[in-house]
Amino acid sequence: TDFSQKMLIENPVIKKIIADIYSLPFRSNSFDMVCAWEVFHHLENHENAAEEIIRVSKKYICIFEVNRNNPVQFLFGLTNKEHRGVIKFSKKYLLKLFAKKVRIIKHSTTGIIFPNKTPSFMLPVLSKAPFAIPFVGISNFIICEKS
Repeated sequence: TDFSQKMLIENPVIKKIIADIYSLPFRSNSFDMVCAWEVFHHLENHENAAEEIIRVSKKYICIFEVNRNNPVQFLFGLTNKEHRGVIKFSKKYLLKLFAKKVRIIKHSTTGIIFPNKTPSFMLPVLSKAPFAIPFVGISNFIICEKS
C-alpha cells in the first residue's frame, strides 16, 4: 500500500492498493507481519499510524525509520521540507512509540547505503560494510510482536 499513486506506479509489486495509513482497508489481524519502511517521518500523527499498523497485524510488526543521528539524514531533514520529520526520529523515539503497545523483539541502527542516492561506483565497497552500524547508521529498525 501507499498513499502516493506515483510511488505505487514505480513499485514493481503486482498487488498494490492506494491507502491511508490512518485507516487501512483491511480487517484487524489480517497479516502475519506488517512492515512500514521509512514512512513515519512523513506523517503528522505517529501514534494513530502505529495503532493502525498494529491493528492489521496478526503477530509481527517491522518498522524501518530514518535515523536522525546520521549526519546526512539530519542535514536532509533540515534542508528538505518534505523530510523535516527526520529530525524527530531517534531510535529512542521509535522504541517509545511502540513499546507500550507491543513487545519489542529486536532493534538496531543499520545501513550506510542510501537507496537511489548512493553512487553506483561506491556500492562494491559499501556493500562489504556491516549491516548494523550503531548510532550513525542511516536507519533504525524495530521488530515487534503482538501479545
